[in-house]
Amino acid sequence: MKDLIIRKAEPGDAGEIAVIAAEREGKDPVEMFHKLKKELERISNSEDTVIFAAGYKSKVVGYGRGKYFTPPEGSPDNTAPEGWYLLGLIIAPGHRRQGVGRRLTGERIDYLKSRTNRIYYFVNKRNIVSVEMHKEFGFKELTRDFVFPGAIDKTGEGILFVLNFK
Repeated sequence: MKDLIIRKAEPGDAGEIAVIAAEREGKDPVEMFHKLKKELERISNSEDTVIFAAGYKSKVVGYGRGKYFTPPEGSPDNTAPEGWYLLGLIIAPGHRRQGVGRRLTGERIDYLKSRTNRIYYFVNKRNIVSVEMHKEFGFKELTRDFVFPGAIDKTGEGILFVLNFK
């Protein structure tokens, strides 16, 4: 997609990101806006979370997170490991299958390479598009027997992937 710009999201992006997220999640955009604005303000100087926005013709058309996860104390043995995760890649419907997700994923990986030698990602096995795209970046299946606190997968069909550097 020509003229696509990937950059760190800012609090001023909360409105456009909220519309994309609300549509995907079936939630109220106003409620999502307030939540996202607070999060973007909080993480502006954060060392454990980053959100990238994809801009096209002065409009945000997608976003994706990177977050450091530490398992809560007392977590089950099959809790996902501590480390950096790619999370929440969402692209506006009119801009899917045009390379936006691929560019956001590449930028997040590049950003995290200076912070870690390993990145995790998890997905429902039915999300073939996401699975195949992440495999193109070198992600390898780690396990299907895991839990990630706060992530809801009632199907038990999640796959945890890892990308190792060096």
